[in-house]
Amino acid sequence: MNTLYLAPPIFFAIAFVFSMLGMGGSQLYIPILMWMGMDFKTLSQEQRTAFYNSRRQVQTQPSLVARDEALAQLKPVLADLTTEISMILEMDYTALAR
Repeated sequence: MNTLYLAPPIFFAIAFVFSMLGMGGSQLYIPILMWMGMDFKTLSQEQRTAFYNSRRQVQTQPSLVARDEALAQLKPVLADLTTEISMILEMDYTALAR
């Protein structure tokens, strides 16, 4: 049986558990894939080209670009809000958030 078919349910379980901890679990994905026998060093040029083309398509997808632009505009507003909250509380608000 090909063990790579086990990867999606295992990754889902890892992501589920680690998301409750505020983490993504990605530090376990590569070791698990290597344990399952996936070799990352023998990708053909076609496979690398397909990967980079797919990645470029995702990164240039209009809704994701719009999301990134909206987040970039929102960051200064949130930074100002954090400063205001810290001034009202008379302490570093970000220390409470950690």
